[in-house]
Amino acid sequence: MPRVRKKPIETKTIEVEQPKPTAAAFSAGDRQSRELASWRPRLQSADMDMEYERETADARALDLVRNNGIAAGAVASRKDRIVGSRFRLMLRPDYRALGLDRESMRDWARQIEGEFNAWANDPTCPVDAQRKRTFTELLRDAEASRFIQGESFLSREWRLMPFSGVPFGTCFMLIEPERISDPPGVKMDNLRTGIEVDSWGAAVAYHIRTRHPADMNVPMKEAFPTWQRVTKYNRYGWLQLLHTFEQDRVSQTRGFSRFASVTKRLKMLDRHENIALELSILAASLAIVIESQFGPNSAMEALGGSSMKQLAEYVQAQGAFKNGSPVLFDGVKIPHLFPGEKLNIARAEPPGEQFQAFEESMLRHAARGLNMSYEALSGDYSKTNYSSARAAMAEAWNAVLSAREFGPSKEATLMFRLWLREGVVRGLLPLPPGVSSEDFFRREAMFARCLWIGAGRLPVDELKSAKANEVNLLNKTTTLAHIAAEAGEDWEEILEQIAEEQELKDELGIKDEAEIEAAAGAPVASDDEDEATTDV
Repeated sequence: MPRVRKKPIETKTIEVEQPKPTAAAFSAGDRQSRELASWRPRLQSADMDMEYERETADARALDLVRNNGIAAGAVASRKDRIVGSRFRLMLRPDYRALGLDRESMRDWARQIEGEFNAWANDPTCPVDAQRKRTFTELLRDAEASRFIQGESFLSREWRLMPFSGVPFGTCFMLIEPERISDPPGVKMDNLRTGIEVDSWGAAVAYHIRTRHPADMNVPMKEAFPTWQRVTKYNRYGWLQLLHTFEQDRVSQTRGFSRFASVTKRLKMLDRHENIALELSILAASLAIVIESQFGPNSAMEALGGSSMKQLAEYVQAQGAFKNGSPVLFDGVKIPHLFPGEKLNIARAEPPGEQFQAFEESMLRHAARGLNMSYEALSGDYSKTNYSSARAAMAEAWNAVLSAREFGPSKEATLMFRLWLREGVVRGLLPLPPGVSSEDFFRREAMFARCLWIGAGRLPVDELKSAKANEVNLLNKTTTLAHIAAEAGEDWEEILEQIAEEQELKDELGIKDEAEIEAAAGAPVASDDEDEATTDV
């Protein structure tokens, strides 16, 4: 049978037009509304967003801190709350993970703490390569740099102080963030605003300008700026540069100013306050104006002439009349009026309640942008009751703990490790009992586990806070160490001081009031009870 070829089936593609949405599913994606049609920001990487705006944003933030009282107060409050007057070390080696004895590790930690505190708080400032700041002062200035410009840079230096009694050479120097920049003519794919990164995005080297871009007294030989390339770790594995910042976006290489979101409003508020101040000065003054019904032309017509000579004679006669007829108003001399003149007193209106509401609104916005409470930023507690103050303090304390942990605590731990490593390598500090140097460096993070105590928490009601701590201690829901840390104190120092004071009281025969009351209210034992007690 002959094969019958089948005719192929023809298929037709029918295009169905998809209905277009009449409106955006999300209002943020609407491209037609009057409010959002012209708002089309570019979607770029974090480094690209900061590349061309960092210098302007930093300069404006620094200018605000110099000239704006609100911004300057915010920075000072930030340093006081996050770091405080003394940043204390509590060395807590992980003896369980290390498999070592708890008592021996505690004794070693106390000795290391004493050595570190002596070095860190020495008034000759061996911790600072510029010999200007103590350990706490360095951390305060670094925190201010992170707050104003979004990041801080500390370079590890080596500088001994002969005949000073300080054997350590490790010290640190703060570097202005604007000095970390791309050298001109250097083109590298992995160079991000002065920082070289590897394939994972981790920093491997920093390009540091030898002098500030706008420094003074630059000699002619340095008219052309130079850069120094500093690797993050040297060939021996020692950290050479500490870069700390709060990372807000993925793959962000550098920090950005915290003031960026509030710079415009603070500047507008500053300008508005200056205008309001000028209006207040004008409102406190009287503007007394002499108004004449004669203009130049009508005066000459009244005199029957048109020459400037006749006008001058009229003005001269007017002046002579006023000088001869003085009138005083609140101690101010006012001339007697010439015929046809009258006095007008003008008064400027001072700013009213609308300005206060406007200022409060602007400050609340700035406080949220700076992650501070309105009361802490403005210093205004007039509208704050107990409940709102307690809520504001609780929220502010959480912000303080977070900022402290990821800012100065992280930075201080790295600084402490470098100091401890030098002491162990050079034999200036003892190793833990039964631990070799090889084992120490292999598990250095466990031996150098640090807790840091900064400024204490501000209680809204000290009596209520003390009662709450007392109840929590009785219920075993807190510890003396936690309570002392919240107050900015070391619990061991407190107990040692209490024991020392009690020993001195006993030596001098001084009794506390509670002991006196207990002795006065105690029942007197009879002779039979004494004998029974003796028999037992």
